[in-house]
Amino acid sequence: MSIVHIYTILRIYGYDIFKEQIELLYGLAKNFAEDLNKRSDFEVLIKPQSNIVCFRFINAKGDLNILNRKIQQAIVLDGRFYIVGTTASGKYYLRVSLMNTRTTETDLLGLLNLIIEKASELMMNVDNSQINVQ
Repeated sequence: MSIVHIYTILRIYGYDIFKEQIELLYGLAKNFAEDLNKRSDFEVLIKPQSNIVCFRFINAKGDLNILNRKIQQAIVLDGRFYIVGTTASGKYYLRVSLMNTRTTETDLLGLLNLIIEKASELMMNVDNSQINVQ
């Protein structure tokens, strides 16, 4: 995006449009993390300070790092959502960066349901300790 585009947006909408977007996405991230903390099958890395939420599926036996990597790969291959991963203190976490102002809490619930579905499939089909991570 060039400076002309940014200048045009500022002239037409003012700074409030950026403030509203930041507040919306941060609020969505904060609520998502709070919802995750209420569930026994997920662990949140830290309370979100921005639009990024890092969490992992923990309702399984075996190597949770391998399982969460495979969940991330399965979600991306599925194509309905795009999530990435990150490692902190030797643990692999799923990472969601909320960027689209059209994302809703219903969308995030759909993501959680898909994560649980993919985790169940992975645990049912393959012994967790034998999963080959690329």
